[in-house]
Amino acid sequence: MWSIPTAAALLDEGTPRLDRYLPLIEARRAAFIQEAGGHYYTVYPFATSLIAAPGVAVLRPIAAAVFRLAPSLAVKMETVQMQRGCAPPDGEPVIHLHSWTEALIASAIVAATTVLMFNIARVELGVGGALLVALIFAFATSAWSTASRSLWQHGASMLMLSFALNWQVRGRRSTFVGASLAGAYTIRPTNAIPLAFGAVWAWLDPRARVAAFLAGAACVGAVFAAATRHVYGTWLPPYYQPSFFGFNQFFWEALGGQLVSPARGLFVYSPVLLGSFAGAAIKLRQRRFAALDLSLALTILAHWVLISTNRSWWGGHSYGPRFFTDMLPYLVYFLIPLVSWFRVGHGIRRAGAVGLFAASIAVSVFMHGHGALSREAPYWNRRPLDIDYAQDRLWDWRRPPFLAGITFSPSKGWRDASNVICSSPPGAPANVSVVSINGSTVVLTWEAAPGHATSYAIEAGSASGLTNQGTRESWASEWLVYRATRVPPGAYFVRVRGKNRCGVGPASDDLKVVVR
Repeated sequence: MWSIPTAAALLDEGTPRLDRYLPLIEARRAAFIQEAGGHYYTVYPFATSLIAAPGVAVLRPIAAAVFRLAPSLAVKMETVQMQRGCAPPDGEPVIHLHSWTEALIASAIVAATTVLMFNIARVELGVGGALLVALIFAFATSAWSTASRSLWQHGASMLMLSFALNWQVRGRRSTFVGASLAGAYTIRPTNAIPLAFGAVWAWLDPRARVAAFLAGAACVGAVFAAATRHVYGTWLPPYYQPSFFGFNQFFWEALGGQLVSPARGLFVYSPVLLGSFAGAAIKLRQRRFAALDLSLALTILAHWVLISTNRSWWGGHSYGPRFFTDMLPYLVYFLIPLVSWFRVGHGIRRAGAVGLFAASIAVSVFMHGHGALSREAPYWNRRPLDIDYAQDRLWDWRRPPFLAGITFSPSKGWRDASNVICSSPPGAPANVSVVSINGSTVVLTWEAAPGHATSYAIEAGSASGLTNQGTRESWASEWLVYRATRVPPGAYFVRVRGKNRCGVGPASDDLKVVVR
């Protein structure tokens, strides 16, 4: 949401401060905004915006030219952005069309990472095999359906990890490896894992130089620490604190869900990556499983455990295995020995393996093509119940995200806020009450807000008036019921607001909800 404004601020003022966007911050009710030292910043690391800044510089005059020379095209782009659920904010064209700006820059980042994956595969494969590996990375994984769609942290994270891997497979430039892995950490805190195991690689691999690795990492780390100290007055940003994400009480479910959930399972959406196990086994059998392979395998394993400890392990409103996206360069790396084996294998065994591999590629491309191109798939996160409060939907094989728009339509009955005529925001909903509390499941209801509400926002806080426990949308305005599942024990103060294209209405009275 704030990646493009932050990039623009870095270009214009040399700072990630968002103070000049205060009207926009207020209009969005300070969503994903934090205040430090009297200034406003995005809650997310701003390293991704730093990488995106050159793209914003290039797209600025292009976006301005579109508005000036082709206003009808600009209107069409605004309409498509609205259909994606991203209302165009007031601001210069490149920010007004931020969804398009993000998609273009994110696609360029994924394209650059794909080139690096091709270069990595060329160490062992010919041009054809390396091209196959690169295309699998680009179109059969979340690199397409997630990283290339908007400026998540994952795209820039993969780019930096691939830079490092490109030098690691060659056993050279240990300084660059350390700097790249440290750079990946400044983009996303989970990359502390590849940084740590990268140090193990530098220590074990006789071709690497551990001192050079540490020097490269230290240079980037020093800049990161100094910038953090300057902005926040601490050595680590709030986003990097363990308390930011909380602990997942459903760890074991998350551990399995990350792999086989119909909504978020890695091997459900990219069955081609099952070949990574075969690739690792081939290396072990050929006695080629080196220090680099060990460090990458341990990184993937530790990453899997870490993302499962996140209480929002499903990755919020997203598609497929979003939290595994950062590990795609490593997972695809282990496909290289398998593709190499296809060249030398023979007989029925090879033919069967090639057939299975081709089928898994086809399924994976379909899965991620649907997520990247379908207009129905994003609605799945909101309808019929918000996934952040109805996590039982993560295991619904009858209506998974990859079939949205094919066997069912989650957008059916959707009231497009852009088509609702209004002169003011809705009034306050009345009589918010608890229908039931069954274990960790809470069901709320309320009376419709006066006016033309197209959706409702349910706010929860640890005290009256606070929203520190989150805000969620009930997008079906005709359904005045909200079901929250797996709510941790505690006392919550809940209120409801009506929304339409004219704005957000006043809140209902607070309702105290106690979950034991």
